[in-house]
Amino acid sequence: MLGNLNYWMQPDCQVRKTAESSYSVFPNLSFLWPNMSLRTSHPRGPGQTEFWSWFVIEKNAPDHIKEKLRLNYTMMFGPGGLLEGEDSEAWSQQYTGSNIDFTDDRTFYYGLGLGEAAPHPELPGSVGNCFDEHYAREFYLQWRNRLEQGEK
Repeated sequence: MLGNLNYWMQPDCQVRKTAESSYSVFPNLSFLWPNMSLRTSHPRGPGQTEFWSWFVIEKNAPDHIKEKLRLNYTMMFGPGGLLEGEDSEAWSQQYTGSNIDFTDDRTFYYGLGLGEAAPHPELPGSVGNCFDEHYAREFYLQWRNRLEQGEK
């Protein structure tokens, strides 16, 4: 699929070294290296968020690798991509589901993975399992801390 895979096995291939990581920087920058993209989110009002997304590839990658990855991003993860559209539908339905009358007097559970986050060996901050709510808890903790500190 990707032509000559020897490129990926070279020790200086920076893309391969980070391809298993996804992480975010408060407040709105996300690195999604498994699909070679970075994104910023821009709140546009209640229930509305606009995402800007960029595809990233190593400058020295062979042209055939660049082209294959560009096509993969465009068809799967770009604004009109198959997986991006599917994710958008899921997120919009979660928002709709959380706004029904039934949820007004119910407590949501936010404890998935609570206590499992740990410092990253190479990056600042802490990381959690990809199937937990660590990022959401940290986001709102940072937000609260900054609101409590006020403007500086």
